[in-house]
Amino acid sequence: MGTYKMDQLNLLAWAAKWQIPPAALRELADMSIDVQHGGIKQESQVQAEIRLAEAKKGNYYYRNNRGAGKLANGSFVRWGLCNDSERVGDRFKSGDLIGIEPTIVTPDMVGKTVGIFGSIEAKRSDWRFSGSKADMAQLAWATLVNNLGGRARIVNHA
Repeated sequence: MGTYKMDQLNLLAWAAKWQIPPAALRELADMSIDVQHGGIKQESQVQAEIRLAEAKKGNYYYRNNRGAGKLANGSFVRWGLCNDSERVGDRFKSGDLIGIEPTIVTPDMVGKTVGIFGSIEAKRSDWRFSGSKADMAQLAWATLVNNLGGRARIVNHA
């Protein structure tokens, strides 16, 4: 596997370079985005419903607060998963909820239960993917997690 610079990791530029058709990018997005429409719920309500639904399935999801700012002593700190620097945080935006989903491994994988990494980006119920910089960074994160065997999704419902 080759090396890359973070500023070179741009999904749209990569797709254009390799002549990936827009329909293929839409399919990639659809693999990580699960949106239903009807009613108006704030993101916090959707997120609470997701946490309850995941807990009922035996999954463990916890808030992943992301941000940056100065502490009382004047030092600058970043918090949240995949927010090591402004550059990284602009390219990948990890989900609102980070968790572990217990999974029984098949016999060819020793037959143990393992925890699969999970990431859920909760959206208000009327949200639609717009292709904005934030949407693309969230999609880049979900795609990375899914491609590495985790389970990431962007949803607006439980």
